[in-house]
Amino acid sequence: MEIGELDDSISANEIITRSILENDGSKVSYLFEDHDTIGIFPEGGFEIPFIVEIPDLVPTKEVTLIANGWRTKDGVKYCSYLPFDRYNFDYSNRVPWRFAGIRQNGNKDGVKTGSKNSLFLATRPTETTPEGLFNAAFTHMGTIVRANYKLATVGTFKKACIVAPTARFALNGTYDLYADGQPFTPGEMSNHFDVMLDNLTTTASSTNVYVYYILSPDISNASGDQLIGYIWDDNGIRYRGVYTFSKATVWKRNGFATISFTMERESNNLDVYQNEFSTESEFNGVAIE
Repeated sequence: MEIGELDDSISANEIITRSILENDGSKVSYLFEDHDTIGIFPEGGFEIPFIVEIPDLVPTKEVTLIANGWRTKDGVKYCSYLPFDRYNFDYSNRVPWRFAGIRQNGNKDGVKTGSKNSLFLATRPTETTPEGLFNAAFTHMGTIVRANYKLATVGTFKKACIVAPTARFALNGTYDLYADGQPFTPGEMSNHFDVMLDNLTTTASSTNVYVYYILSPDISNASGDQLIGYIWDDNGIRYRGVYTFSKATVWKRNGFATISFTMERESNNLDVYQNEFSTESEFNGVAIE
């Protein structure tokens, strides 16, 4: 265990994202990294940020936070979540969250997500012990879908996208961490979801690209539904593939699913991945909602 301290002077550029550090093909595990920032708050109260400090910088599954100058109250329940958002100080137990804007660094193993909005973990409401302590385990509040883009060529890739037949991807919303089941209320919905890739390069021995889509919970897919997968290389060349659901599937909270696309090269279209999809009315024949 390592010890972190209360720091009420956190700025936005100090907020550290969560990471996907372990993957065996069927699940992913989450570890605390040095300077991960955790928000802790009582029911109906204001939150306080805590910074995880790990002197040896080795990611760990368990941390202890000590608040200098801050105490818990008897009989009060507390929740915590990460990564901390500076602008959530008073939200009546509802934490706003944004799923869009994810960046990925790395391929199949050792993948990190580079957006502070990407991976939302939270604890259930917990009362403190007589000593003023509380123990809590974090749960991933969304769902992770790993898409395998099977390419026949070596390249460096900049962006990936999935497009569904209906607007089923929440781009933002709120979590009520003190309500039963800690429900998620979606905000803006879209039929597409994209991830920026930090110059992900394949090799001759492995031309597959694995993209981690971190999505809102409980997305329903009907039998026969098709997802279209797109990926762009650094020359603006676009590749396309199709995945068909063989049965009805729900991508559940704290779940991990895998899909795959066999990709074929399409036209040279640099502008599509340089611009935001929201500015386009149609994306390769599929209407953007």
